[in-house]
Amino acid sequence: MIGLYIHVPFCASKCPYCNFYSFRANKKQKDAYFSAILDEIRKRGGKKRANTLYFGGGTPTLLESDKINKIVKYVAYYFGLGCDDEITIEANPKTLSQKKLFELKKAGVNRLSIGVQSGLESELKALGRKHNLRDVENAVTTDADVLWINNVYGGCRKANVQPLYADGTPVPTSSIKLPDSENQGQVPAGFSARVRVLKGYVNNVYGGNDISGTVYGGNTVGIFTTIHGNVYGGGNGSYAYTDNPDLANDATWGDFYYAAGDNSVEALNAHRPNAERVSIRVSGTDTKRTIVEGALYAGGNSATLEKISADIKKATAELKIGSYVTIDKVFLGNNGEDMVDASANGTLAKYAGSVTNDAGVSKEFSSLDLTDEDTFKKYMEGCALKIDPDVVFDDLSNSTSVYVPYSTQFGSFYCGGNVGSIIKDGVVTVNFEDKVIIYDKLVAGCNNANVPFREGLNAAYEGGVLGTFATPENGKDIGNKLILNLSGLKIQPKRWVDETNKTLGLEWNTFIGDAPNQIASN
Repeated sequence: MIGLYIHVPFCASKCPYCNFYSFRANKKQKDAYFSAILDEIRKRGGKKRANTLYFGGGTPTLLESDKINKIVKYVAYYFGLGCDDEITIEANPKTLSQKKLFELKKAGVNRLSIGVQSGLESELKALGRKHNLRDVENAVTTDADVLWINNVYGGCRKANVQPLYADGTPVPTSSIKLPDSENQGQVPAGFSARVRVLKGYVNNVYGGNDISGTVYGGNTVGIFTTIHGNVYGGGNGSYAYTDNPDLANDATWGDFYYAAGDNSVEALNAHRPNAERVSIRVSGTDTKRTIVEGALYAGGNSATLEKISADIKKATAELKIGSYVTIDKVFLGNNGEDMVDASANGTLAKYAGSVTNDAGVSKEFSSLDLTDEDTFKKYMEGCALKIDPDVVFDDLSNSTSVYVPYSTQFGSFYCGGNVGSIIKDGVVTVNFEDKVIIYDKLVAGCNNANVPFREGLNAAYEGGVLGTFATPENGKDIGNKLILNLSGLKIQPKRWVDETNKTLGLEWNTFIGDAPNQIASN
């Protein structure tokens, strides 16, 4: 199985910072290049099957849609590309009209990489970009039937995010901020990765990186529309990672290779996506409620939250609660569910076994022995929350509006993670300083933090709210490990009117009289 990359070197103009091969082309040059691509596909096809196709550039969307369509058909014929396989195209926002998006979808494109580059008009001009923020909005604000966004990432894929001065010196987190004139949404300062989801049909949102890399300064995420899957403040590391050098350049497994060094499990944890801190704001309006249909994690997905920079005084995993929000499940920690997947083809089975490389040869996947208690304990730190969880509410000091009491409701609310533990010395305090509704349960700790022993796969692990009971200030033991302070909380048993369409809202999960169809009104 292979992935195909097709380079389309055409651009409307050359950006001054770009080192990729690209140029302005006339119609004759485009036609000749198109014919050459088809010839190359014919010559090289028929040997291996491709399961991904990526159009890079340049600006591939400058190619006429019928040409893109024909290239996809050629790849499908000569390389066995299936209709459900991933087909990605890079695009400049200025090239994406409603008509173009419809044509790309019709051609089989199911993933877009849009070169926004910056959310600041001043920076776009400095970079020599031809598009502006209005072009970006026009490109991504479209009918859900035309553009369906599966995953949104605030960070990078396999790279650190760290603002630098021209001489390569890191910018202090205190200096990372938007100019007041370009910060109408009051994006908090100090965060290097910023995501704001305002509209559109979006499944999952990740505030940080995919696969690996650290976001220095941390991630800030704003959710102002319904999300049909999950929201993660951190990154996505829900993969099996290999430390076998024989797989480092493999087409299938190479992306997930890390150098083991002297201690493979510690190297793996350092390799996972990390954010130094997180701030997520969720808010709706009285006319349009914001719903997260899956779960919201202040942390990441099989990823870490750990402070590295000395100039961050206090690192938190912060949930900033706005008015008119419904979220089915909230975790202030990380999701580690995929890290302990014990199914036949799951993550644990890969670590315990072998895989077939691109040449068809069986290779040991990992040197890790997760049946060793100490190794598995360290492995589970890869989804642990190592900074303070925190809850705040909208007020005029941190947003453009003031929270309306009892307007926001959560199903299950956990102060820790899902499978992921909290590992912090001293007392952990979470304060609800305003009024919300809980319609399922409120848990001060974590969910499913204990992992059972599985023969040949992993040792047992007792997770939860971990760390010493001594305060760092005076070294004395404390009476409680986690303190949860509430203010006017209401518990109201409710359920979704329709589990398949959560935009219909909630209804009381009680009955009037004896007949089960007599549901109490909301």
